[in-house]
Amino acid sequence: MTLAVIALLALVVFINVSEVSAASTTTVDTNSVVKSSDTVKNYIESKKTVPSTVTVADKNVTSEQYLYLLTSSVTNLNKNNNNAITVKTVAKAPKPSESITSGTLSKSEYINLANSITTFINNKGRLPNFISTSKGNMRTENMIYTYSKIVVFYKTNNRLPNFVAVAPWKMPNGGETNTPVTNSVDTNSVVKSSDTVKNYIESKKTVPSTITVTDKNVTSEQYLYLLTKSVTNINQNNKNTITIKSIAKAPNPKESTKSGTLSKSEYINLAGKITTFINTNGRLPNFISTSLGNMRPENLIYTYSKIVAFYKTNNRLPNTVSVVPWSSISKTDVGTGTGLRAVYIVSDNINNISVDNDRINRIVNELKNLGLQAYNLGVGPDKFTGNQKILTQIPLNTLVVQINGGACAGTIYEAGTEWYKSIMGNRKLFLVFTYGAASLDTPFLVRAWDDNFSSSSFNGLAYPGLYLQQHGIPYYEGYTNSQVTTLANLIYDYAKN
Repeated sequence: MTLAVIALLALVVFINVSEVSAASTTTVDTNSVVKSSDTVKNYIESKKTVPSTVTVADKNVTSEQYLYLLTSSVTNLNKNNNNAITVKTVAKAPKPSESITSGTLSKSEYINLANSITTFINNKGRLPNFISTSKGNMRTENMIYTYSKIVVFYKTNNRLPNFVAVAPWKMPNGGETNTPVTNSVDTNSVVKSSDTVKNYIESKKTVPSTITVTDKNVTSEQYLYLLTKSVTNINQNNKNTITIKSIAKAPNPKESTKSGTLSKSEYINLAGKITTFINTNGRLPNFISTSLGNMRPENLIYTYSKIVAFYKTNNRLPNTVSVVPWSSISKTDVGTGTGLRAVYIVSDNINNISVDNDRINRIVNELKNLGLQAYNLGVGPDKFTGNQKILTQIPLNTLVVQINGGACAGTIYEAGTEWYKSIMGNRKLFLVFTYGAASLDTPFLVRAWDDNFSSSSFNGLAYPGLYLQQHGIPYYEGYTNSQVTTLANLIYDYAKN
């Protein structure tokens, strides 16, 4: 072999090695994943299974790879960036399993779970058999469906949803199938529940926090959607089932309505507007404009429960429905009359009566400077709203601020129970934890040594901060008197109706 041939072969080897080392990594941008999401969501809902491959831009990826793209996209969207995402080689989960119950995941939870999923895939090169959530363990197919819904919401609304609904990936007779359970109810079930809600509002002067429709518990926000969809269904004489959506509260409800009546044509038209608003925005409107003025969500729930209750009794929709201002229904104390709740502050025994009362009075004075009506209701555990006697001193539609010297797992858990919510009615709760209390970010808060009110089986609470977030209860940690202005501003914002 000549020196020239040897040199040529060496050059060929050098070129081939250079080409291998320069091989490009396959990536897609977040926007391409967003564009593909509704196709995947619709496929799962129509075919009752996850597609084996998905086209993202001009690339075909496996369902395993697509879950990685979805969770990475949610992380990107939350950080408001459009970073390219590497299309990794991802193996299937070797033994997927699930134990999840129906409910909702908060935005903070599903974002944290997205990070956990991508981290697992990066470390293991495969999908996890399940991911642990506040609703139980979720299998991989359900993760793909859930995160496709989240990204579809972003595609439609240009923001991530505040909550996402989850339900079991159906496993009948103990055998696993690729069939997601549809979380829906029929119109007749809503009709059956309507007089119960109407009677509750008229007797309790507030809207119930949850309502049972057949065997499903729904929030008052979800129930308004079911009511308005039912009125539309009844008017159109159809038997369509109604999907139970994840619906956030109205951020700043207000009202200017006067007494009068709405015609059948108007309340049917308004029902369509309400459902359209909810479908578009994922939350209740602050008000809906009517011929009698602006009507707030609580009054909408009462009005439409009356309409549907009439149908239940008479087998037809009423020709008109009477409307009165919500203030005359709820008999509430709205503080200054400017749409701000009056604030009632109670405290546990933390230091001593003098110091604890001084802490309350500092906050009261700061709130009064902001224009709120604020009251010191006293010191002692008997002042907490779990004790029903104290509520006789606190009007409806007010804000209760409870100051805690320590983080008691039993007290925190109690605040999220249906029993507690039922005695609170439409009062709001704000929890304050003074400096030195255990962090609510802890994975598990053990039962307090002096907890003499929880059941004997209760030994503590997992992720207490997340628990409060899931139940819509705000809190402030590490409070000292030097932070009174900061705390007062937070309370002021939450006192807005």
